[in-house]
Amino acid sequence: MKVRLSNGRAASSQAAEKIGVLRLLWDKQPYLIAVFALLSLPSSLAQRALNDIPNPDPEYQLRKLFPAEGFEISLFASDPLVNKPLAISFDAKGRLWVASTTTYPHIKPGELPSDKVYRIEDTDGDGLADKRTVFVENLLIPTAILATPEGVYVGNSTDLMFYKDADDDGVADSEQVLLSGFGTEDTHHIVHTLRAGPAGRIYFNQSIYIHSYLETPHGIRELKAGGVWRLRPETLELDIFDHGLVNSWGHQFDFWGQSFQSDGAGFEGISYAFPGAAFRNTVGVDRILPGLNPGQPKFSGLEIIQSRQFPEDWQGRLIVCDFRGNRVSSFKVEDSQSGFLSVQQEDLVTSTHGAFRPIDVQLGPDGALYLADWYNPIIQHGEVDFRDERRDQTRGRIWRIAAKERPLVAPPTLVGASVNELLDYLKAPESWTRTQAKWELKHRGASEVIPALRSWVAGLDPEDKKGDHHRLEALWVTQALREVHLGLVEALIESEDFNARAGAVRVLEENPGQNDRAFEFLERAIRDPHPRVRLEALHGLRALGGTRSAKLAMESYSESMDDTFEFGLWRTMEALEGDWFSEAKNDPLLFGQDTRKLVYAIKCLNHTEVLSPLIALWKEEGVSQNAVLPALQLMGELGDDSVLALVFEATVQIDSEGDSGSAEILDALLRASGRGRRSPNVSVVDVEALLSSDEEDVKIKTAELAGIWNVSGVIGRLEALAVNPDTEEKLADAAVEGLARMRTSEAGPALNRLVSDRNPALVRVRAIAGYARSSPGAVASLVAEAFSIAHKDHDPLPLIRPYLTRTKLANKLAQELKGKSIDTQVATKALRLLGSAPIDASELKKAIEDAAGIEPIDPSLDADEMAAFIAFTQSNGNAYRGEDAYRRDALLCYTCHAIGGSGGSLGPDLTSLGASAPMDYIIDSLLQPQKKIKEGYHVISVSLKNGGLVSGTLANEDGQSITVRDASDRIVIVSKSDIASQTISPVSLMPPGLTGGLRKDELADLVAFLSELGKEGPYKVSSGRIARTFKYLHDQDGDKGFADLVRHKPFGYVTSDDPLFEWRPLYTKVDGTLPLDGIPSLRQHGRINFHYLRFQMDVRTAGAVGLRLSGPDESVLWAGDQIVEREKGRYSFHAERGLATITLAVREDLPKKSELSIKIVDIEGSTAQVQIVNGK
Repeated sequence: MKVRLSNGRAASSQAAEKIGVLRLLWDKQPYLIAVFALLSLPSSLAQRALNDIPNPDPEYQLRKLFPAEGFEISLFASDPLVNKPLAISFDAKGRLWVASTTTYPHIKPGELPSDKVYRIEDTDGDGLADKRTVFVENLLIPTAILATPEGVYVGNSTDLMFYKDADDDGVADSEQVLLSGFGTEDTHHIVHTLRAGPAGRIYFNQSIYIHSYLETPHGIRELKAGGVWRLRPETLELDIFDHGLVNSWGHQFDFWGQSFQSDGAGFEGISYAFPGAAFRNTVGVDRILPGLNPGQPKFSGLEIIQSRQFPEDWQGRLIVCDFRGNRVSSFKVEDSQSGFLSVQQEDLVTSTHGAFRPIDVQLGPDGALYLADWYNPIIQHGEVDFRDERRDQTRGRIWRIAAKERPLVAPPTLVGASVNELLDYLKAPESWTRTQAKWELKHRGASEVIPALRSWVAGLDPEDKKGDHHRLEALWVTQALREVHLGLVEALIESEDFNARAGAVRVLEENPGQNDRAFEFLERAIRDPHPRVRLEALHGLRALGGTRSAKLAMESYSESMDDTFEFGLWRTMEALEGDWFSEAKNDPLLFGQDTRKLVYAIKCLNHTEVLSPLIALWKEEGVSQNAVLPALQLMGELGDDSVLALVFEATVQIDSEGDSGSAEILDALLRASGRGRRSPNVSVVDVEALLSSDEEDVKIKTAELAGIWNVSGVIGRLEALAVNPDTEEKLADAAVEGLARMRTSEAGPALNRLVSDRNPALVRVRAIAGYARSSPGAVASLVAEAFSIAHKDHDPLPLIRPYLTRTKLANKLAQELKGKSIDTQVATKALRLLGSAPIDASELKKAIEDAAGIEPIDPSLDADEMAAFIAFTQSNGNAYRGEDAYRRDALLCYTCHAIGGSGGSLGPDLTSLGASAPMDYIIDSLLQPQKKIKEGYHVISVSLKNGGLVSGTLANEDGQSITVRDASDRIVIVSKSDIASQTISPVSLMPPGLTGGLRKDELADLVAFLSELGKEGPYKVSSGRIARTFKYLHDQDGDKGFADLVRHKPFGYVTSDDPLFEWRPLYTKVDGTLPLDGIPSLRQHGRINFHYLRFQMDVRTAGAVGLRLSGPDESVLWAGDQIVEREKGRYSFHAERGLATITLAVREDLPKKSELSIKIVDIEGSTAQVQIVNGK
């Protein structure tokens, strides 16, 4: 049939001829990622006043799209030619293939699969698609597509499908299920992002909630979370390229074959990927790689600009789709040791059209960039009703972005070209052309291509500066044809360009056992001067296997390894455990005389059974001097009780001799106790000795260990520390913690004495909390009293935590709280933890609210009430005032949430919230946080065999333990051997009632602020390298003695780590300014008061660093403990690799002090690579 487009063009559509097989059970109701709009507003939505559905006309939308300066955007295709495009792929003839689903987010009972893949074409070359041919239909949510010369690959729910079109009429002639068994637990996590690798392999992704179990001709393959699969289609060899990320819908290869990924549900921007990489949410690993842009919003799709159509300064940029923020962003990556540094640049496209949802991005044959626009006014997944009537099920657009005043690239003729012509296309600047040429060459076969390729390589100009890249492209062709050209490998390993050397070594990683010279090449590569080449050698050695490979890998060990390389070495030694460890048991010096290498190798394995070579060496006094401290730390963390006793005795000696390292060893002993109960036989004298250490950290950790290890002989000493007003707060807390954890009758009376009303309130609260750990029922009345005497700066969480294991205990405490009065801020903090309790704590919640005078509000709004409040917010809400409300300490927003990477990580990052969530969902989330819980933030409840309970979000899991982050942001490591049961709890870490103290107008202001986040305007986080997370020096509540201390010390003394200094967190506003009103100031010599601030930078590569400070002119800045002069409006200084602390003194009386903003600026010629450390 014919359909008429709005531009008057016609498109053809194939009618359905058969009904497909239903591949998902009706009762599977997965979570979704979506973005959907409506033709008309139903009455149910009108009642909720949700009538801000954008005008769907493509011409209107185009007027709301704003490309970067020097670019233009045009419509290539629109509905009805394009419906709900999920993924796009150009074929060698320049035609665009589209995977489309109108079924998404789920198929409804009684429906049959009806989704399609179609091919669209611009037959007359005017820049507008005018023909559509349905290639295959009756699919169920096809999420991935890749068009190749041999056919079209499609990800279709549980299956990876392959379709052929022998007569090229645009309709599939045959279909084949290549692989089946991919998980379908969540329809926006199923297999997606099909990409052509540089050497004939196909890559595709799955996301966090998917569990795939596949049978291949080469064995079972299993992936139980997110990751990237790698497939050789002609043999169906399938392996896992990397693991992790939340929902990575972007993957692409750069000019030299290096991989980068984006994440649609993470908040770390771009990630550098390589074989064996493991990112957040990887199951069963001890280590993960961070993303390159912490705090950046969530992205879908990824393309790397390699096209003459784009200006030179855009070449190599990574383009990603910020589908939540209605924009297309760009990043510039640069080499940083073995890895990369990524810096966000200007957006390529911004929009004020709320339904613009770019989801996939590809360079086309003309060198322009094409965007698949899912088009929807809302975007959510698990939090939004599957059948929300605003979901758009029909529309979609394909946009084209091109540089102005630059010609489009003439599309090459690839189909039918000779082999020599195809080989010449490998020199093309356009990545699209090179990729298509390689697939065509692979399709021609080795017998036709290899002879011509050898001649082509021999004829390359030796003076051509791009000659090594041409050779690498040729090498990739031979790899695709499964006849790796060893002469090319050897030539490239000798290249002056480390990128070429690294690319050649990567070729050895795939099936290295088939290459009889693999070890020879890897031996040269592991000694290469550039760390990227050495990292690639590690991938090859890991794949090759054997003790010989492990020994060679350990040659690359160095204490100055960068983080990416160190991860690669760790991954290698862990993978090769079965090869090298048995030999190390017989020969502890397997890796040489430097014992640090053995320590490192054992640390990579991270389980208790692997210490024997190191213990044997220690007992023989064969540990090299430079390895003593790391050896003690490792034995302390992994050893049994006898080893722990040995380590503790050595720590006492180290501390007594005044050497550093004792605190780090004690940390390891604490970690060992977290893995399971430990009771080493240590002497009271030794414990007393460490409790008298000159180092505060040593005393704190010893006090904790004394309790865990049940050293009853130091009870009196711990009691004295707890009650002494001169004891530092952290040490006093640790002393009480030690008493509370002791399993002995003498500890109870000591806690009883501390509880006495003769002691100060802080001592009593601390002691009662310790008492409650062991006997919550017996001391409920004391806990109630402690609540009544606690003031706003006291932490109530240790008081309430023991009562959240059983409803009976919670109710007992509720009874005791009747008639008590509690500080409002203390109550608010307690209610936050209460909200995530996996028990019925309703009585306790009410008791705390009554005691604090908090009037609970009915959090549920019916349709009329919601509509009225939305109307009130739209008329009266003020985002400026709302940001001030968000920043209030009482609401605890920054404790759990980050904006622009600044703030906590207990809850989702809110950077793009307003651009992605309708106002009604924001209101629901504030009033009823448990109504819809965002993916990745579900609470797990862990019941322990000793009757205890731990609840929070799962931070990590390995073979021995799980790591939980609880509602107080405390990290708890639980040994799996101590777990009785583990369940997912239907609660949110954000408790209801946090906004209960706000007036109606204040709540409207807060909603107005949150609704603006991420939209174009003042509440869009800028892309600059801005310091957003600070700490300020607290004035100890006006303590005169502390003020005198600061005043009489040298000005720069604030840069020291004096334990009396209390640095509290402080966060900038969305625009990057740091309000200082209300922040304490301290006098320094004379009558001038200063605010003292700190932030940190991660210096990846040493060099000159520049900081520009806006706002107050008269500020003093220190880098470390060195004062830095301000010149030409900036501060410049040399920074060594590592974390650098920057301290500021800002005069209190300056008029622009609350306009303070700090960002990194580049210094010409500097080698420094620096990122701001934000977070909490």
